[in-house]
Amino acid sequence: MAESRHHLRRTPATAANDAQRPGAALTSGSDGERLLVREGLRGLHDALAGVAAHGTTGWVHFWRGYVLQFDDLVLARSEWLLAEACFEREGDASGLEFAACGLVQCAVLDNLSYIGLDERGARIAPPPPPTAAELTPLALFRAAARMLLALDRREAMEAVGDDIERAFAALGLAIEPEIALRTATAALPMLGLGLDRVRGGDFFQAGAAVAASPRVGDYSRALWHLFVVEARFYDATWSARLHGELDAIDALPPTDALRPVQARAHVLRAGLALGAGDIAAGRASLDAAHPLLQPSHPRDYWTFHYYSSRHALMIGAVQDAWEHAKACERRQIDERVPESGRTAILMQQGFVLVALGRIDDAVATFGRAGELSRGAQATPCIVHAHLARALQHWRTGAHDEARAELTAGFAQARSIDLTHFFRALPLVAAELCGAALGLEADAAFARKVVAARSLGCPDVGIAAWPWPLRVRTLGGFAIERDGEPFKFGRKAPKRLLDVLRLMAALGGRQVDSGRVAATLWPDAHGDEAHAALKAMLHRARALLGADWLLVREGQISFDDSTVWVDTWAFDHVSGRIESLLLGGSGMQRVDDGELERRRLQLFALYRGHFLGEGEVPAWAIAVRDRWRERFIRSAVLLGKRCERTGRPEEAIALYRAALEQDNLAEQLYQHLIECHLARGEHAQALNAYRRCRELLSIVLGLKPSAGTEALVARIAGR
Repeated sequence: MAESRHHLRRTPATAANDAQRPGAALTSGSDGERLLVREGLRGLHDALAGVAAHGTTGWVHFWRGYVLQFDDLVLARSEWLLAEACFEREGDASGLEFAACGLVQCAVLDNLSYIGLDERGARIAPPPPPTAAELTPLALFRAAARMLLALDRREAMEAVGDDIERAFAALGLAIEPEIALRTATAALPMLGLGLDRVRGGDFFQAGAAVAASPRVGDYSRALWHLFVVEARFYDATWSARLHGELDAIDALPPTDALRPVQARAHVLRAGLALGAGDIAAGRASLDAAHPLLQPSHPRDYWTFHYYSSRHALMIGAVQDAWEHAKACERRQIDERVPESGRTAILMQQGFVLVALGRIDDAVATFGRAGELSRGAQATPCIVHAHLARALQHWRTGAHDEARAELTAGFAQARSIDLTHFFRALPLVAAELCGAALGLEADAAFARKVVAARSLGCPDVGIAAWPWPLRVRTLGGFAIERDGEPFKFGRKAPKRLLDVLRLMAALGGRQVDSGRVAATLWPDAHGDEAHAALKAMLHRARALLGADWLLVREGQISFDDSTVWVDTWAFDHVSGRIESLLLGGSGMQRVDDGELERRRLQLFALYRGHFLGEGEVPAWAIAVRDRWRERFIRSAVLLGKRCERTGRPEEAIALYRAALEQDNLAEQLYQHLIECHLARGEHAQALNAYRRCRELLSIVLGLKPSAGTEALVARIAGR
């Protein structure tokens, strides 16, 4: 190990003069503190250098540890354990409190043993009123321990708000930079729960200036960089800065003391990479961390297992994710970490349980993590409990319950600007956002989450997903860019719109340009039609964006990675309905949860006939009829499913909703009449028949079919 700046040695020359050394008179905390204030850390170090290593008082051991902590908390812990034993023999309550403060910092700052943490934490006095706050070295030492205890116990910031202010004030005092920086380092993890962004930014800036001082050693500087990362780990706006902090740790010369800090830096870099979706970089950082792990730093092991679980979850190795999560928990239990200190792994287990489909167990796990947390630290737990319940309700078709849980969960998430819920399960997050959009459960927050995380659409059938460009053709033609109707200027270019309409009618993917040209310019000679089409496509690409409209090898396509066309979605949804209700054997169980989702999507997508109610070009008539027939077929399949499963009132509501979109669909009237007749509702059946007859007569000049008349004859013959 490289020689520490404050490493204590006893030599024969100095041993003879132990009694004359100031360190020999360190019989209380105030003795050492006066010496520290008067002569600084170097003076305290020199005073202790000649004191015998054995047979000294508890306070000598304490102050040895105090000096050593700035170079290596492992060495400091050895001295503080000796001090604790001496204080216990001597019955020195004040000494026991300060030894406890040091050992708490060893556990939380440097991931050393957690055994005995609760008992030691109980010895530390609560913060005094602000008027009594002294910014002496021992007062700051105690404040640092209290802040780290609050972090470990997941307490609210209010519990240590005065201590955070003390840490802030210390950065501006003319005291030892090492002391000020260590107190600030202990405050970092709680800052996000207390100070506003402006004051928080001031704190980080002041701390960074102290960390850059030549009077601060590499070990203290590395801990500062590390805890900056931990404090702002979930703030996406700090991403570049956090990587810079980790780079600064990597650049420090390797020593035995820095080895565990650098291991943690690799693990945190893995966490950042996994959070950004970079699975390969996450794996590489975990591999770099593994050989640096040391048994004396048990938390490093369980953090390694924690992120290994995250990595496994992201690559779909769910069982491996579960094994790593359980290994993490076992390490914590072996270290006697109380359940209140194990909430992070409880949350990870909840995520894995969601991936395993064990939603009830996941809800219970998130709920337990929330019970063990306090203040703002409980909020993410509450958010995930609500959202896991919402997911279960959404998947089973209980939409009212799903809407209530989504609204409650998003309200909690809003309160702390938590957009990265289910961070390791982006498909689950996307599914929840899609559900919120479909159910109109705080759709604005769902859109914010999608934008913040660049979430991909989990299901093309979601009509409200915020695609960059949306092309609507059902119920009228419209183009939306970034959620707003596209404005072409004072006058919409009819021929350009005809190109886009025809593209949609022909499927929107790999449409033959020759067919488009021949359809829209049938009377053109030679290459005139192709030239006209080329000009229109150039104009369309200039208006909409070249990346959204692709022209390659005589084929035209909307880019389906950024463009959404409602007929694509409608084809997918109606196809799923037919597959669920017509596919496979009659013994196959129907997923009613998906069926209910598809019902919602069907009606959200089909807002009317292709290109609307007005006149359409001749080439659009067959397309309109095809989509109309597909809609009626899907609605009938859904309605008959309701009838077969003993839900005639739902079938009636569904047929009526379908007739709102197509009031000339006689087949829908027939099924509606049959439902009313089955329930003995003859008056309602007659009303449906009369509406059918009148509309067919007025609009089409037709009479109801024989099948419809036969249904009415049953009413007359009752």
